[in-house]
Amino acid sequence: MTLLVAPLVACTGSGSEASPDAAADQATPVEVLVVERREVVETVRGETTLRSATELRVLAELPGTVDEVHVWPGDAVARGADLVTIANPDVRLQITDARRSVELQQRELDAVQPLFEQGYLARQQWDEATFRLQSARTALSRLQTQLTQGRVRAPMAGRVAARLVEPGQVVSVGAALVELHDPAHLVAELRAPERELRRLRVGQAARVVFPALGDDVDVPAQLERLEPAVDATSGTIGVRVRLERDTTADGTPLVPGMYCRVEVETARRADAVVIPRAAVVQESGQSAVFIVPPGAGERPVERRVVTTGWEGGGVVEVVDGLEAGELLVTVGQSRLRAGTPVRVVELP
Repeated sequence: MTLLVAPLVACTGSGSEASPDAAADQATPVEVLVVERREVVETVRGETTLRSATELRVLAELPGTVDEVHVWPGDAVARGADLVTIANPDVRLQITDARRSVELQQRELDAVQPLFEQGYLARQQWDEATFRLQSARTALSRLQTQLTQGRVRAPMAGRVAARLVEPGQVVSVGAALVELHDPAHLVAELRAPERELRRLRVGQAARVVFPALGDDVDVPAQLERLEPAVDATSGTIGVRVRLERDTTADGTPLVPGMYCRVEVETARRADAVVIPRAAVVQESGQSAVFIVPPGAGERPVERRVVTTGWEGGGVVEVVDGLEAGELLVTVGQSRLRAGTPVRVVELP
């Protein structure tokens, strides 16, 4: 806020023959504002894209040929819903052979059971026949389990982000079939300079802004996680915030991949002296400002050393050396020295 000061008053030294206008011209014109106190909110900012808090790729557990893909990108699926069917004729043939083996071992055991019960069959022979039957059953069970792995189901409720195979495609164990994400729980992850680590804490309030929807469109969030170590290459630490909603205030859905700006609130002070950053001059390692005394007309300016704190958005907090209500030079300070006569100008 620039102070528009009332009509200029010229003054001349005693006995001077110079005109009032000539005397005024000798003073340095400056613009000023009245120093005020206001609330300061310190933030750590960054730019990133939204992603789902839970993302996973569903992998094939059975080699074979894709028989059918039951979903398309964007589909909502429930936990246990069919995603992909994989056909493997070899497993079916092995199951047929395994069933025959179980039947054969069962007949053999049934045939020797009366002999064992009457004491004509040694215990070892009975145990061996029983073991062979059990082994055949175990082999059949494993093959049947393997066959069910060809019917791939959703391990979680969510939405299909990508369909990675098509019918007729041959896949091996571990091949990616479908990508799922949970759109109801969104996060934003960014890298913050390590100097900000002292100000960041899990649980701090944050907001996520979506410029594509308007600079005033934001969603509340919370700092959920800090990485346990600083990346030595970039000198940054990973920060993750979780959004409190999956829509904007007007109901616009938020989806993974949207560009956003993240602001994590690290401190808030209700009564701080804040001035334009450009009003502060650096001289001999000191931060200083220039103050115009109250009054009208030409006045000598005062140079004041100040201690600054938080800064951002073109303004800086002054923690010592400046009080509310004083007239601060905001334009023309680079030409001033302590005691320089100045005149406050009105803006057109």
